[in-house]
Amino acid sequence: CCLIMQAQGSIGSWRSHVAYHNATQCVATNGKVYVLSDGSLYSYSPADEFVETYDKANSLSDQGIRHIATDEQSGTLVIIYNNANIDLLRHDGTVVNITDYANKTTLDPMVNDVRIANGNAYLSTNFGLTVLNIARGEFINTYTLGRVTHSSIETNGNIYAATANGLYRGNTKDNLLDTCNWIQINTSVYTQLAYFKGQLMA
Repeated sequence: CCLIMQAQGSIGSWRSHVAYHNATQCVATNGKVYVLSDGSLYSYSPADEFVETYDKANSLSDQGIRHIATDEQSGTLVIIYNNANIDLLRHDGTVVNITDYANKTTLDPMVNDVRIANGNAYLSTNFGLTVLNIARGEFINTYTLGRVTHSSIETNGNIYAATANGLYRGNTKDNLLDTCNWIQINTSVYTQLAYFKGQLMA
């Protein structure tokens, strides 16, 4: 009986039992591939085939991950939880937890997508989008578009927002806090935006 209890962990200690069955998203940085699977996170290192898991018991600040994205410039993994809590997993393994957005926003905090551009994370929400500076770990802008935003990204001085009412574009030189400065490009409903090799794809 004592041997069985030892194998299961000592009394008073915690063990995590998380699922890693259905992979839904993967990103690569710092020589690792990070995989989001069943709301849990693990990484795979192709160089030595080492697999590492991440959870609330050993490094992260929450559970139930909704999105991941990586900033190539800083080697930071952006982790968005279902409750809109945010972790920044730095290249040295440290974790910066950001609770301001989930705790202080008076609007629906649900994050539908996250895209990285120029050191900023663009969080698409049910009210518009908000911009997080990854290096500082601070929110620098929030644009209330008044419509569900599925995905957003910044490129060449423009922010594109794929909403439930169509695709919109805003020039960063304009006051984008004013919704009148957002131009509707078309009425097509896109679920994701990406910028790859000089092309904006939807």
